[in-house]
Amino acid sequence: MADTEDLPLTYKMLMVHKLAQKFQEAVKIETVTLTSPGPDEIIVKNRYVGINAIDIFITPIKNIVSKKYPYPVGLESVGEVVALGTDVDCLELGQPVAYIGMGAYSEFMTVKGREVIPIPELKPEYVGLLVSGLTASIGLDKVGDLKAGEKVIITAAAGGLGQICVQWAKNYGCHVIAICSSEEEAAYLMALGCDRVINDKEEKVGDVLKEEYADGVDVVWETVGGEVFLTLLNNLAIKGRMIIIECIASNMMDEVKNSPNINELLEKLNSNSQCVRGFSLFHYSEYIPAYLGQLIPMLKCGKMKVHVDNGQQSIGVLFSGVEGIIKGAEHLHNDVSIGKVVVEML
Repeated sequence: MADTEDLPLTYKMLMVHKLAQKFQEAVKIETVTLTSPGPDEIIVKNRYVGINAIDIFITPIKNIVSKKYPYPVGLESVGEVVALGTDVDCLELGQPVAYIGMGAYSEFMTVKGREVIPIPELKPEYVGLLVSGLTASIGLDKVGDLKAGEKVIITAAAGGLGQICVQWAKNYGCHVIAICSSEEEAAYLMALGCDRVINDKEEKVGDVLKEEYADGVDVVWETVGGEVFLTLLNNLAIKGRMIIIECIASNMMDEVKNSPNINELLEKLNSNSQCVRGFSLFHYSEYIPAYLGQLIPMLKCGKMKVHVDNGQQSIGVLFSGVEGIIKGAEHLHNDVSIGKVVVEML
């Protein structure tokens, strides 16, 4: 094991303590002991952690997690290696790495050496390639069966997940329709190269699709739920595919009024050779190394852009430290963020 004398004896992390509608009411900051890594483990000092909608939505929903309270939360981080187990010979102290693993909302994380991904530099943009980048790229490819020239509609397009979806589809040569909720978001999406941006505060999505896309859209990326789900379902093209992202849309489906029953839905899908498919990244984990192998060079060379919202420019308050995770989660939940919400761990 590498010398850990310079590391602190304890560190802070967020733990979920109860079921609560608000993320900040469900979690507490705890101080825990920093133990030495096992032979095949490393210790990562987290520098940037990403805020994901699933982290917020699991706290008020029963049966999403089966763990006993308290349990750790947070899924992704970029940091540097600060301690090595005796059997880890493929990494170096100080090396920038990224990882996906429950408990990332902490100052330090002990993980298996084989489970981290070396990255070229210690920058917050790489956080956007993890849960968001992998969900977008693998989901569109493996579940959406994306093809060049198709019409693709992305909901919540200016968010951390949506921005990657837009660029992945554009890189395929698709016609991309983006849905957003503000002029600022619309301007950002136009800059990313979207072919049509629908600001749902100014235009009705259903009216735009019926007037401008009478034949329907080929692929729908659905993360909103409610009436949006029904509108987009009704505007699927023949052989169209709708992708529903785990937890996000299902958490809001109780807003649907007068939704079609199962027989009507099956008749519609069958008569048009359409499909509606759910997607959870962790059911496609075998593709993660290959897709990160594509995403990291794309970011490095500028072919993929990740807009980071650390609070500084959007609300004038930098999200920093474990305390900043709670502020960042609230910021994301309030639907005012653009791009990937990232917290800087000082």
